[in-house]
Amino acid sequence: IVRRPGGLALWALAILAVIMMVAPSSSSKTTAAPATNPSPGAYGAIRPPPGPMSFAPPAAGSVDALPDRIPADARASAKEREAVAALQGVIKVGATGKPFYVFTDPNCPYCRQFEKTLESVPPGFQAVIVPLGYKEGSATTTAGVLCSANPAAEWKRATTQGPSPTLKTCDRGARLMWENMALFESLRLNRTPTILTPANFLVSGAAGEQELAALLGAVP
Repeated sequence: IVRRPGGLALWALAILAVIMMVAPSSSSKTTAAPATNPSPGAYGAIRPPPGPMSFAPPAAGSVDALPDRIPADARASAKEREAVAALQGVIKVGATGKPFYVFTDPNCPYCRQFEKTLESVPPGFQAVIVPLGYKEGSATTTAGVLCSANPAAEWKRATTQGPSPTLKTCDRGARLMWENMALFESLRLNRTPTILTPANFLVSGAAGEQELAALLGAVP
């Protein structure tokens, strides 16, 4: 007796169809494309330029008291100081004199406290503000300040009353702000305010008037 193969073939096709329906199809898999722009995060509404911007802890030790504010390894090299001095997105405060640099943020409460100290800079010195976009929402404010016709006045307003509602950002202001941020990172800093003294010490914290005078007068 010869059996016809049609029934077996139909069963085989049915089983194959079930397997194909249950097994995931490789053609249906999708791979998420990498984000071309990172989320604003701590940088405010202005997106950072491509590339990672991680903030490593400073190499120095405690900065909570004057004797510990100038550890031996918390020093900027001559080349690093030249890079700070070459920054274009800065704001000079007070009369001319020997410059010291202040890395600061408009939304940092300790920075706002330190702004009051900067109203009484010792004679013979000049504070040079290096505004950052480090805190949440600060990037937009800082870029707007650097875009304004009077950055010193707008910075004063931003750190005492909050940014002016008419403040507008621009490409140049954003670029200058990110240049400041890149140098802040390259110096391995992660605290604001941090000052670079005339003797190239890097010191963090909202120093008072007498403490600032002592720091500025410190020599290697």
